[in-house]
Amino acid sequence: VRPEAGLVVLDGVDVTAQAPEAIARAGLVRSFQGGRVFPTMTVQQAIRTATEHGSPGGPTEPIADILGLAPHMNDRIGSLPTGVVRLVEVACLASTGARVLLLDEPSAGIAHTETEHLARALEQLRSDLGLTLVVIDHDLGLLTRLSDRLVALDAGRIVATGPPDAVRADPAVIAGYLGS
Repeated sequence: VRPEAGLVVLDGVDVTAQAPEAIARAGLVRSFQGGRVFPTMTVQQAIRTATEHGSPGGPTEPIADILGLAPHMNDRIGSLPTGVVRLVEVACLASTGARVLLLDEPSAGIAHTETEHLARALEQLRSDLGLTLVVIDHDLGLLTRLSDRLVALDAGRIVATGPPDAVRADPAVIAGYLGS
């Protein structure tokens, strides 16, 4: 979808009009809210495929170990719980060699304990691989834990931006998300 306004700039290069494959090769990849991983592949096959189709010089860190996926490497993705599937998707994105992961609702449809595991895994990826995470989610606990900066939207408009605690305390955020 072409934007109506604005630019997407990655490392000083405008990638707005580039094809999704070119943007991914430049180092920016994204997840989808519904998850898009081949259900008949094993976890190992999916990660290997992502690595083979990623940028040259992709990560050498054991992504599966960082995300706690080692016990599932031979499992078919379609047989795994939703929380583990989300981690597989993140592993595939990180295995491409991207520097920026744009994650759309990574905690949607998963249990609170799975969200805790997801948060720890994303923190670990960020620190071990130096990745930049852009996370779109409604789970303020997850966002507060992961974020240096939050941007809160209400009806498509920015109502607050800044450190997580300041944004969570903002009256416009409280009114928009919790009601007055």
